[in-house]
Amino acid sequence: MKAEPDSSSCRPLRQGAFVVWALIVLGLNTLITVGITQWLESYYRVKQQRWETKRRACLEALDVIDSYFANRLAEGCISGFEDTVFKHTHVPPMDIATVRRVMKELSISCEDNEVLEVFSRALGLDGSERATISLDIIVDLRNAIRGDWVLERK
Repeated sequence: MKAEPDSSSCRPLRQGAFVVWALIVLGLNTLITVGITQWLESYYRVKQQRWETKRRACLEALDVIDSYFANRLAEGCISGFEDTVFKHTHVPPMDIATVRRVMKELSISCEDNEVLEVFSRALGLDGSERATISLDIIVDLRNAIRGDWVLERK
């Protein structure tokens, strides 16, 4: 006669299998959590780098425009400042390489083309001929930059 196994002797085997499965599930859960955490960190790091590139490009665009208007002011081409001492101020010419680099950075980093269009219009690169320039274009550029920064937050 064959002796039947005692049901109490099988219980440790079942409990051991349960422990193994619980450890496997716990390990998979840990791997998934670590993977998601690393992906989120990478995503936000790239987003932060993109924001810094955009910020730097926009601030540099404002610097270029300020330099351009300083040159035009010294030449007496800005409305409202024709007969001032600014005509006698020596301002170094604008660097075309800097303008081109800023335009490339703006076109790559900005969500909307409005910033690049206003920047080009402010420098007279849009094909329009103007004898005098209004300083209102600087306000337009600042507003376009603010608008693009708001798009980034949405």
